[in-house]
Amino acid sequence: MTPEAASDLDEAGRQRFTFPRRHRLKRRSLIRPLFDRGRSDLFSIPAGSVRAVYRFASPEEHHDTTSLQVGVFVSRRIGGAVTRNRIRRKMREAYRRRHAELRHALDGRPGLMTLALVFRGKPDISLSALVQDIDTIVDRLLTGLK
Repeated sequence: MTPEAASDLDEAGRQRFTFPRRHRLKRRSLIRPLFDRGRSDLFSIPAGSVRAVYRFASPEEHHDTTSLQVGVFVSRRIGGAVTRNRIRRKMREAYRRRHAELRHALDGRPGLMTLALVFRGKPDISLSALVQDIDTIVDRLLTGLK
């Protein structure tokens, strides 16, 4: 068991649903390719009010030991800052519950999967609707990785 996989368990051996900072997509050099139009290495999965855009970065493009980094994006056209931040928090919470599943499916693969979760719905969306949309995305990703 890798040290990273061991950190997914609490003292009682139960699954911890965490989304640590090292798994958050922050580097501009990894974010920019996800939004470049015309790239042939991009894949997209629409689901309700969320669209997932992902690509597999080569080992030369990154220096991290993680196999997956995820970013959450909300357009400035949606509401004010408070509204956008609330949507981001809900999206991170919805994703956090399924993060370990996706990361374990990527273990052993070379390179890094960069995933952008892009919100494109109405500002008054509920957490349960976001959970449903992100669950659909993660299920499709897991199916594609097998």
